[in-house]
Amino acid sequence: MLVASQNLESSNRHSCDPLLAPIRRLVISLTRINDRPLILNCDLIQYIEQDHDTVVTLYGGDKLRVRETPQEIVARVLAYRRQIPVAPPPPRAALAEASRG
Repeated sequence: MLVASQNLESSNRHSCDPLLAPIRRLVISLTRINDRPLILNCDLIQYIEQDHDTVVTLYGGDKLRVRETPQEIVARVLAYRRQIPVAPPPPRAALAEASRG
């Protein structure tokens, strides 16, 4: 499931790009070192390193060099995670009945 960052539009310098508008709510947006926008499913991120550049390593071994700092990427991922709907807990009566079961 893909969901977008709440603060993405205000923090992303490519937020006015009409090509990105339909998918802005589905993924996080990053900027490659060459200033080209990159749309990324943040579920694919294995880890993030800061050297001279920020390097995002994906599951599968691909590495992406981006302009954003690790802190910016983490903030976007956290915003993404907060948007994922969580099922409400079952009513207490149902839990009590199930435990008597």
